[in-house]
Amino acid sequence: MSRSGDHLVHVSLPGGRIRADQLAALAAAAAEWGDGHLVHTGRAGLHLRGVAAEHHAALEARLAETGLPDPTASTDIRQVVVSPLSGRIGGTDELWAIADRLGASLRSAAWTRELPEEFWFGLDDGRGDVLAHSPDIAGIRADETTAELVVGGQRTGRVVDLAALAAALLDAAREGAAAMDRAGPPSQTPPAPRVGWFDQDDGRVLLGAVTADGRLTARQAEFAAAIGAPLIVTVDRELLIADLTEGVAETVVRVLAPQGFSFDANSPWARHRD
Repeated sequence: MSRSGDHLVHVSLPGGRIRADQLAALAAAAAEWGDGHLVHTGRAGLHLRGVAAEHHAALEARLAETGLPDPTASTDIRQVVVSPLSGRIGGTDELWAIADRLGASLRSAAWTRELPEEFWFGLDDGRGDVLAHSPDIAGIRADETTAELVVGGQRTGRVVDLAALAAALLDAAREGAAAMDRAGPPSQTPPAPRVGWFDQDDGRVLLGAVTADGRLTARQAEFAAAIGAPLIVTVDRELLIADLTEGVAETVVRVLAPQGFSFDANSPWARHRD
């Protein structure tokens, strides 16, 4: 978590993932100490606004209890973003494990304090959805066991094993873009909205939703948390609700739609891209 002035608190989410209990804690914090909203950051994180300085310590303690990244870490806004469907619809679960290792290294390495505050890392499973947002340093999955490094929006042609990808990304960030060979830019085609009903590879259902202006009211966040399912916040201001049975998914749509969640990929909120 990082703070800007007395009113804005940034909550970093590892890879964009957030557990139901963590979202419930953020909803309660927004209602108690903030302006009653959670706002998508555009880097797969969330902002709380209107938090006065005297409430920061209590907020930090509450978030630490939920297992969110150490609120005193200097790297908390150097986000690691993963292709959000990876491992559920195509891709591989391994990228999430790589994100965890990379995040832990970023929080423990002293040199990362020298990175710009908005520096961010991407882990793209090959579909190009993360690269479309031009992360500073990224790995794009090439096949089942390897990934190519992308530095400063440029493909380098350097391929490494997935097992070594976290270390390679850290090395690339430390060396800087000037030290890398470049071989042309990746595609910048924006991904289709991840909004609606999606069948996961394991037979379960993933629902993608958007809300007005990329904002969740505390009440909306409470409803989403009450489902008790894994949640993913995307760089495109979507909220993904994963691992549902068909019956539960149908109930979720019936309950959340009247609360201001849209599951329509043609919604103007789904087309909002910053």
